[in-house]
Amino acid sequence: MRYESFKSSLEDLSDLKLDLANPRIGHKNDQSECIEAILNSKNFINLVEDIAINGLGISPIVVYQDDENRLTVMDGNRRTTALKLLSNPSLAKQHSLAAKIDVLAKKTSDNGDIFETVSVFKSNDLDAIYDHMKLTHTGENEGIGQKSWTAMAQAMFAIDRKISDDNLLAAQLVVFAQKNHGFIFNDEYPITVLTRLINKDRLMKIGITFDDGKIAWTNKSDGRVKMLDTILSEIRDQEIKTKDVFDPSQQETYLKKLFELYNLLPSTLPRSFRAKDDKASLSSENENKLTQTTFPQEKLDDDSTPSSAKILSKSSSPTKPTWDRKTVVNAVRHRFNFDGHSDKLNNIYVELKKIQLDGSKGTPIAATFLIRAFTEMAVEEYRSKNSSGGGGLAVKCTKAAEHMHQRNKIDAELEKRITHLANDDQFLSFTSLQKYLHSKNFHPSKQSINTLWDELYPFLKVCLEG
Repeated sequence: MRYESFKSSLEDLSDLKLDLANPRIGHKNDQSECIEAILNSKNFINLVEDIAINGLGISPIVVYQDDENRLTVMDGNRRTTALKLLSNPSLAKQHSLAAKIDVLAKKTSDNGDIFETVSVFKSNDLDAIYDHMKLTHTGENEGIGQKSWTAMAQAMFAIDRKISDDNLLAAQLVVFAQKNHGFIFNDEYPITVLTRLINKDRLMKIGITFDDGKIAWTNKSDGRVKMLDTILSEIRDQEIKTKDVFDPSQQETYLKKLFELYNLLPSTLPRSFRAKDDKASLSSENENKLTQTTFPQEKLDDDSTPSSAKILSKSSSPTKPTWDRKTVVNAVRHRFNFDGHSDKLNNIYVELKKIQLDGSKGTPIAATFLIRAFTEMAVEEYRSKNSSGGGGLAVKCTKAAEHMHQRNKIDAELEKRITHLANDDQFLSFTSLQKYLHSKNFHPSKQSINTLWDELYPFLKVCLEG
């Protein structure tokens, strides 16, 4: 049996030694170096504060007991380090961090002997411990490992617990369709695509209102129910992916085609809802101005269902291409959360937003340098926290994308796009980026720069926020 050597026990905190070969921090020479490396890892101070306030939690700390009965923490080094620091804040070399931890240590008065003894699972079988660590930390392993929650599962949990989540509204819409119209889905539903497409204002135009956490029809008809089912089904079946509704113009085009298909007009909010929703509606209008689109007159006598959902393939009037803009960064589309990341990364982004590509003030070569620097730093941030592999920039990006896809952070389509960018034969590639920087004759154009940035953006966003 794999785990028969494991025994539960209470051990003195002072007897627990950190792993000098901890995969999170690499090989270290002594306990002090381990503590310093873990202390400076991303968001570690948040773990210290949580343990100080709420206690250690129930996840096991796994310890190897050698022939001389020495105890080395194999799984749970971050938590053990937090306990040691709360027990002795002076272990932190930086005075500012030591002072902060000292304040947190004073919050532990209700946690009993948190600094004295620790509940662990110990074993003298290293192979069994490594098996446990592999199944805990390296993904699903064909079903026998620990499966990470998908974005949909996280949103469903948020609904049950009544807590916030980026995909909460979209998940509530899916559940609403399941309860009222028999829509079928599972935890693999691409909820982030639906989140990109819908908001309260757009739901209102379909004939649905979201009020006090509840979704309801305000203008229900067979055509509107079919339109909702088409949206949810096409996303579920991956007929519509992120690339199809990536920016607001694509989203508006898609919804317009659906309104045309079902001979519908955008609904308006019932009078009883208008007073309290006026400000929210105005804010939502500014974000997604669907009303700028001209819709056909509604015909109530036609509820036919289309045989195919390939709505975007229909012809439409030509629109301005997304790359045709004066700056690399679109302030609405290209947003990042830099919490926990270096100031330099944020500063590069700020400078990149200022770069002009057109006219006498255009500096496309400078834009190329900044894109390269931003990409390298963002990928390195992800790689350092996820051990996704090293190499040159193209190799790092490919390995990071593969790592993201294996953990359901991105879909196969985005992984494939990043792999293509790493292909030397691609015009829009990391090789092209190198040529922009170093070739005497290879000059970047606005189209190539903006298209490359648009291709990279969803990947870079996951690097920093995923």
